[in-house]
Amino acid sequence: MAGVPTSSDDVNSGAANSAQGASDAELIAAFERLEGSGSTSERSRALLGFAGLLASRLRRIGARVLTGGRPLADLLLELAPHLSVRDLPTLQKHFPDREAEALADVLVLNAARATAAVGVAGGAAAAAEWAAFPTLAAVPIQILAETVAVALIEVKLVAELHACYGMSAPGEPTQRGVAYVMAWAQRRGIDPMSPTRVPMVLGIAGRRQVAHRLGGRLARNLGTLAPMLVGALVGARWNRSETQRLAGAVRSDLRSRLVR
Repeated sequence: MAGVPTSSDDVNSGAANSAQGASDAELIAAFERLEGSGSTSERSRALLGFAGLLASRLRRIGARVLTGGRPLADLLLELAPHLSVRDLPTLQKHFPDREAEALADVLVLNAARATAAVGVAGGAAAAAEWAAFPTLAAVPIQILAETVAVALIEVKLVAELHACYGMSAPGEPTQRGVAYVMAWAQRRGIDPMSPTRVPMVLGIAGRRQVAHRLGGRLARNLGTLAPMLVGALVGARWNRSETQRLAGAVRSDLRSRLVR
């Protein structure tokens, strides 16, 4: 596809970014570039740039990343506190004259479009790799990057849905990040009045649950590798439907807490 970069250059340049691996700030900045990209070509390049930084962060883990979601779970928990989550006044400023339900509808629509767009970008990048078969070994890190990027979009959505319904998690950024990642993994809302539902750290069982959720998404994202841009269609449809499913479950749980 014209204008879509091959991943070998972008991934390798990102992997060489730092001898110590990419920092949280670098990864979040790359994610925000991906989130704010316009065309499929720009988004594909941003995804591959994010993949390169991810490779530099995970280079010492190697093949273990591909056999389970635990390293990705640890990374998601580290990045979540740095997401630019909007509080209710900011959301109301961006989307005026909307009550909670209408505001949540807009957030879900935008997030579903964003995750679908990441799926398209991943499929387009994979199509470029099929056209340059010798570089196909770079594709797996692209799938990891797509999985993490979609998870970050959805964790941000979960956090902003809590704001819509007046149930934002209390505590410091790290505590809130942990709470929203856990809510994402469980597909349910948090109870800000219950300290046990807003943990400071996530134990082994919680990390295993996040890892399982990421591992499932990673496996399904392999459909992005289908050739001839079929992967772009598969990725877009799958990501959109999963984001909508997540949002529906979280919103239902938050509504039930409002009437208790």
